[in-house]
Amino acid sequence: MKSKIFLILAILFGLLWYQFRASQIRQEASLEPLTVPAAKPKPESKLVSPKTAKPKVGSKLSSDSSETTRVPFQVIDGWAVAYGDILLGVPEDETITEGIYNAPRPDLWEREIPYHIQPDITKTDRIRQALKYLEKNSGIHFVSYHDQKDAIIFERAAEHCLSLLGRQGGLQPIRLSDHCGVKEVLHEILHAMGFVHEHSRPDRDQYVEIVWDNIEPQYRLQFEKVPDIWMGATGDSPFDATSVMMYPTDFFSRKPGLQTIRPKGNIIIRPVTQGLSDVDLMRLRRLYPQ
Repeated sequence: MKSKIFLILAILFGLLWYQFRASQIRQEASLEPLTVPAAKPKPESKLVSPKTAKPKVGSKLSSDSSETTRVPFQVIDGWAVAYGDILLGVPEDETITEGIYNAPRPDLWEREIPYHIQPDITKTDRIRQALKYLEKNSGIHFVSYHDQKDAIIFERAAEHCLSLLGRQGGLQPIRLSDHCGVKEVLHEILHAMGFVHEHSRPDRDQYVEIVWDNIEPQYRLQFEKVPDIWMGATGDSPFDATSVMMYPTDFFSRKPGLQTIRPKGNIIIRPVTQGLSDVDLMRLRRLYPQ
């Protein structure tokens, strides 16, 4: 008789425990999305005051070996930004508005890349569409962030589309305004993969001419050349005038219709509007084989 009573009690206890856990699971599922504060690397030790080093916009940097890694920047929203959309870090001196960055060689990611989309990001489909496209067309696998040491954090920006170059370590942001579409998201993710603007390649003068006089003065830094050590992801692949990393010919012109980038020879500048170009895909698959 006692054994039957114990059996009935055990069954009742089991049912009550099951209902309690089911309620907990439902509550956990209804929690707000994970909020992760994106780390902002501070390369203040590598920033040089503009009072001691301020190259003229549009001029070539010295070929001296001590200056081959120098990158001019402007401070936008507290960040040191180069080439219009490459985040360098946060200057420790808040009074700095421009200067020089001694650029390190960007690291590359492993094939598995953790990521997180901040809750205040709008139009998350544009990000998921870009990630899905890259997974389908390369060996990259994006996984949800769960306390991994390094990750890409998509966060909202008031304006602009911005990213660090390569794998910087920690929780590195890709900052997106509401105006950044799928194309712009792909562009910024490729920066995070280590790719630079095509028109900023060190050898670009063989293929295009930068028409400095036609460029709005505040945007001229976007047309400077990148240092050789930033070319690791691009490698020795050919110049690609159709790359998603290529600017159109009239970007940031002083007046409509003026060319800021003039092609040479048989070059036709026609950046892709959807997905990546064939050369973009070749470069990506070389680094991350399918």
